[in-house]
Amino acid sequence: MEFDALDHFFNWYLQDKPAKPPLGEIIKFDDRVIESILYRHGQFQVQMCTVAPGSELPDHVHPEVDSYELYISGDICFRRDGEKWIPQNPGIDCLRILPDSSHGGTFGKRGGIFLSIQYWQKGVEPDFISNNWAFSDPEETERNKLCIA
Repeated sequence: MEFDALDHFFNWYLQDKPAKPPLGEIIKFDDRVIESILYRHGQFQVQMCTVAPGSELPDHVHPEVDSYELYISGDICFRRDGEKWIPQNPGIDCLRILPDSSHGGTFGKRGGIFLSIQYWQKGVEPDFISNNWAFSDPEETERNKLCIA
């Protein structure tokens, strides 16, 4: 069986739940999402994402990031590769997002909170996940560069 670095980190983090934020900026705000970096070590990172009620995150990819999205709270309908997934069990329900997986989400009247447990690949240093974002459609990325900066 092949070693899966993200699976190993995911299981370790959920067991111990250490706090180890990096020096410098650890929180980022935009009009609908608050990103908080809770843990970073080497190529591994845990980020809490808090999304405002009524928000829509368009389908996109994170080309250098393999992650698990762990449901914490709220009204969330995730999409991955065209399929919808509605989590029900806080701290249990999670969805794997591969670097080439197109994904997005719709957030209901309570908004939503989830942990993004990440393994950054190809030598890319961990950062806010929104800084490693491209729309699924390359033409859409070009049209929306200002929205994802």
